[in-house]
Amino acid sequence: MEDLGEAGLINSIDFKNASDADCTRNIDIYMVNTDKTIFENDSVWISATADDLVFSGEVTFAAGSWTGIELDNPFDYDGQSNVAIIVDDNTGSYVSSINFLAQKTENNSSLYIYDDNTNYNPASPGKLLRMFNNLFLAILSFWQLRRAKRRLFASQKRNEKASKWGHLYLGCAK
Repeated sequence: MEDLGEAGLINSIDFKNASDADCTRNIDIYMVNTDKTIFENDSVWISATADDLVFSGEVTFAAGSWTGIELDNPFDYDGQSNVAIIVDDNTGSYVSSINFLAQKTENNSSLYIYDDNTNYNPASPGKLLRMFNNLFLAILSFWQLRRAKRRLFASQKRNEKASKWGHLYLGCAK
């Protein structure tokens, strides 16, 4: 497990479908800054509210592949805390033999709950697991955002100047 580093906006998350079948799910993803490093027992849960919802929609996870999910609402990571990632599957149907890339840990790093016929509240406690998902998070630090904003402004100024001479440059600054 690697640290996220400095504060910034998390704007996407990638999961790997470790199965040999595609899987389409209707999911909600919540993110919360937390000081929690492990779960002491199965009744200690990290509360998520509607304000913590970063993605809601249908995602197809291709067999054996990483799938990137662009967040509807980028998550403001504070640079100090751990990030709790809560995935609520609202599909309503069970798919057997679908597994996501995860690894074992020495500590209770995750909580998991499911039932084929019940859509659980993401604030409900679950079963302790000594594992965590392997995933990628794309994070833009605040200095990267400031620099991108300056570049976009400079690009807009160049485009205004160029258009006066009869040329138009379209695109974003890199």
